[in-house]
Amino acid sequence: MVIEEFGYPRDGGSNDPSAPTTYKDRFYGIIHAAALQSMRNNGPIAGTNFWAWNGEARAQHSDYRFQEGDRQYMGDPPHEPQGWYGVFTGDSTIRLISDHAAAIARIAR
Repeated sequence: MVIEEFGYPRDGGSNDPSAPTTYKDRFYGIIHAAALQSMRNNGPIAGTNFWAWNGEARAQHSDYRFQEGDRQYMGDPPHEPQGWYGVFTGDSTIRLISDHAAAIARIAR
């Protein structure tokens, strides 16, 4: 089983990449810990896949809505606010994801 498409909004429900990710990081930590525990104990979980990588993309409009012709594509589908659950470059969440991937690699050896 893979725990996938999990995410959490930025603090205060903001879609702005500059908003903190305190609660998102806490949520990811809970998911990662449960997955690692299962993997270490030969449980049913084989991996995780967060939602979603937004990288360097940024919403083009103040309402964070995608409009036809926009060229900054994010992991968020066009009908959702852009940046809602996304992980952007510069987010502290990246360190959590990286550490989690390294922990999985150690288990897989």
